[in-house]
Order: sequence, then structure tokens, then C-alpha cells
Amino acid sequence: MPRSISSVFAALIVGAIALSTSTNARAEAHGGASLGPGVGAAFAWKAWRDCAPDRSRLCGTVAVGGGRVMRCLIDQRDRVAPRCRRHVVKAVALRDAFGACRVDVERFCRNVVPGRGRVVSCLAGNRDRLRPSCRAGLREARRILRH
Repeated sequence: MPRSISSVFAALIVGAIALSTSTNARAEAHGGASLGPGVGAAFAWKAWRDCAPDRSRLCGTVAVGGGRVMRCLIDQRDRVAPRCRRHVVKAVALRDAFGACRVDVERFCRNVVPGRGRVVSCLAGNRDRLRPSCRAGLREARRILRH
């Protein structure tokens, strides 16, 4: 089944958030592929809270899940309130950071169904084989989520 690049990026962002709260993330933190325990969950919770008015106003008809609401907010970023805009800017930066992993996702994780941290877990499982640009992208994602 063909996947669009934006759906893979959305799945990576959502997966990174899911993975960062899992027990596996704590174990993988030493290998450099995880985003760190709770880091993504804190970002997701703050974005959900701070973007609530914009979610309702701009993306109220969008089904929740799979990064669809954040994609909607990104598409509407010129219309979101400043309180929400900072989270949207982070989400765009995360998308760009994960963009460095496009080739590695296709190479190592082609048959992985996106969602619930599966793609990020696949990348973590192949961390020794990832291109340097992907490893750098994962480090950048971790940095973005911590700030």
C-alpha cells in the first residue's frame, strides 16, 4: 500500500511522542534513537491544551488520530493564535528533522504500519545501520522536544 510522505511524517511525529512515553524508550535512550521518557508526551499534552480553541475553530471536523489534527493546524498555521503557533512551529521543525530519515524508513521500515511508535521503534532497532543524516535528525527531534 503506497504511503504519502506527509502521512509517514505525521506517523513519525505521533510515533515519536508515543515511543517517548514507553518503557522501551527508557531502554533505548542510551542508544540515541529514542526521544527520552515523557518528552514527547509533554509536548503533545501542551499542544493539545494550548491549541484547543484553534482545534475547534479551524479543525473541528478533522478526525482525531494519526496526526490529522496537527496536520490541519500546520495547514492553517497563519490563522492560529500565538499560544498555539509555537507548538505548530515545533511540529513543522519535527517534520523537517524526521525528513532526514525518509530513505531509512523506506529501506528498513517499509512494511511497518505507521502509528503508536512503530516506525520510530523500527528506526531504533536499526540505529547502527541508519545514515548519519537520519541519526542527526533523530537527535534534532529530541532537542526540539526538550525545548
